[in-house]
Amino acid sequence: MNKLFKSSEHTYTKRYTNSISVYNASEFSLIQLQRIYLMYEYLKDPSSLQEMGKIIEDDVKDSYAEHGGIIIFNKNKIHFKTMESYVKRELSSNTLYGAPDETFLIPNIGYFHLHAISNNEKESASPSDRDIIISYYTTNIDNESHDFLITPINRGTFNVDYYGGYRKENPVIKILDLGNYTYDTTKIE
Repeated sequence: MNKLFKSSEHTYTKRYTNSISVYNASEFSLIQLQRIYLMYEYLKDPSSLQEMGKIIEDDVKDSYAEHGGIIIFNKNKIHFKTMESYVKRELSSNTLYGAPDETFLIPNIGYFHLHAISNNEKESASPSDRDIIISYYTTNIDNESHDFLITPINRGTFNVDYYGGYRKENPVIKILDLGNYTYDTTKIE
């Protein structure tokens, strides 16, 4: 896992470095590392990067909601299922994703959302304080939380962060920047 981590370019934001610790792979539980590994495998596939590019471009175009959903593991591969936020669609809602009730009924390996008001959200390429608070709450209620944050840092380039907790081993929410990835903007419909 550390080898994968070291082979990627990363984007770290300055605004959260005092309040949120960023961990290395050796500090995560096996259940967390499994999800992180599956994401790394997904991000190796050019067609997956294009899928993510489409999800990002759709969110950037939508000024009335933050996009997100669940990550499903099916046929030895993960798939992103975008689900409309329960938060009322209005301009002020473009910075908050609320998972709809149906996400709790569908088996998944984690949740995802985007910080994608524009194609250059480099300063938002880290879970917000609100994201971390929600993750603590989820870990406390469900014993674990597994979330991925997707953030465009330039058009065609995005950053991925994992953040989550596993109460049985350590209730602290941990963050791991999985790196920067690119997609071909000319192939986005």
